Amino acid sequence: MTIGFRRGAFISLSMGLVIAASSFSSLAQDAAKKAPEKSAGTPVVKKKGDPSRRVPDHFGQIGLTQEQRESIYKVRKLHQEQIDAFKKQITEAESKSLNECEAVLTETQKKLLENLRTGSPKATAKATETSKSAK
Repeated sequence: MTIGFRRGAFISLSMGLVIAASSFSSLAQDAAKKAPEKSAGTPVVKKKGDPSRRVPDHFGQIGLTQEQRESIYKVRKLHQEQIDAFKKQITEAESKSLNECEAVLTETQKKLLENLRTGSPKATAKATETSKSAK
């Protein structure tokens, strides 16, 4: 009796998956029909919104009133200029650090690093070989 039950459950589950897959397929086709056509040569550019016009993570899920939202926007706008300045400082410090680290490398290592950054498969194999022989 349990074998019959298992087989029936398996068949039901299989049919459910087939139905779900066909539903998903038709939904995808509908979405494709509704999506506006993009020209092949035009890159898609995402709009970058004003970060001060966003509430912090999870704040949007706790039932803020519009008045509370506006107050939060004002606070964030007040601090956004300082945050942007800090982010710029961090970017500059990271760049300076990377340049100083690269200054320690030999010319061969610099070339290997450049090839690794560009994704050259030969460079990856060569770098692996070099690092093994250096150990």
